[in-house]
Amino acid sequence: MPWLSPALKVLAWLCRRPWEALSVVRTLRRAKRSAHQRGGRVRVLARAGGLGDVLWAAAAADLAAKHSPQDVLLFLTQPAMLEAVRLASPDIAVIAPHLPNPHMQSLLRRFCEVVEMEYEPHDTAGTHMVHTYLRQLGCPQEMQHPAWHFERVPLFRAAQPFACIYTGPSWPVREAPMAVWSAVIPRLKSELGLCVLHVLPHPSPAQTIPGCDELVIGAPLASLCNLFDQSALVLTIDSIMLHLAAGTRAPLVAIFGPTLASCRMFETPRQRALSAQVDCAGCHHRTPRLHWETGCPYDIACMQQISADAIMAAASQVLALPPR
Repeated sequence: MPWLSPALKVLAWLCRRPWEALSVVRTLRRAKRSAHQRGGRVRVLARAGGLGDVLWAAAAADLAAKHSPQDVLLFLTQPAMLEAVRLASPDIAVIAPHLPNPHMQSLLRRFCEVVEMEYEPHDTAGTHMVHTYLRQLGCPQEMQHPAWHFERVPLFRAAQPFACIYTGPSWPVREAPMAVWSAVIPRLKSELGLCVLHVLPHPSPAQTIPGCDELVIGAPLASLCNLFDQSALVLTIDSIMLHLAAGTRAPLVAIFGPTLASCRMFETPRQRALSAQVDCAGCHHRTPRLHWETGCPYDIACMQQISADAIMAAASQVLALPPR
């Protein structure tokens, strides 16, 4: 009986967290009542996964709510993703129970429509992930990069402008060599006159780069957006930091290797992508895919060939443009 295991997990969740179950029931009842008044339907948009995936899925949900105001949209994700959802769509109702998404989806399908928002990099053909989500939701795909919702609080720092860098940790195939970063940091100071803040998701001495003026460790996503918003420059690899910085319109240089910039950001004169000119670049968007988190047969040539000169040239061009 293939249904028995999921059913038992749902039953265990109901017994362990009855207040969560009651909250879901109330949310559904309010949604159905509101949809009936509007002449629309209740749609549950489901997306679990990493922060970047959920952030963009929530942005698509926010656009879908504006495109079909008669419908009531609920966003289903895991509890740890609530902060990312609020950045992209502060008004959408969220269901985030301590129950695996597939089992919650199965439960919700008995009462309303569930749209599972999926993104497979090798099937995208260079399409930004938010466009993939919008297509699944039946929405127009022409849009600009959404702006994240966060409180802008002045930062009391020295008068000298500052740059934020994010080097990882990430998948090994997405990280640029530490030797390159070690060469870039003194040049940011001497050539561009910037203080350098090194952003880390958690304390990690192995990832700390000598020469940085300050470490920013483990800040909430909204605080990181506020920091990037007031930065003179953000340098980052493909990561959640890229997505956060891009949504603040911060001057940005993003380094790509196995992933394509067209699938991760909307380039503008002040937000530029940098990648090495190697034949296998962007391999995560091809079929068959060479590797995933690790295991590159070419020693990650796409990232190894990123040079400090290329990073500095891109940074100088971004900073040469008029202020925002």
